[in-house]
Amino acid sequence: VVETPVDSVQLPDGAALSAYQYFENVRNFLDFIEEMGLPAFEACDLEK
Repeated sequence: VVETPVDSVQLPDGAALSAYQYFENVRNFLDFIEEMGLPAFEACDLEK
């Protein structure tokens, strides 16, 4: 038996993330990229 913490969120397969969760994930990803010193991108890069 595997117990999960009470505050964890289990999403069913294919469940969409909320807008807040999505942007939080993107922000965390970009923060990690910056910490690693890897080349990053700006929003205007996506418009090209």
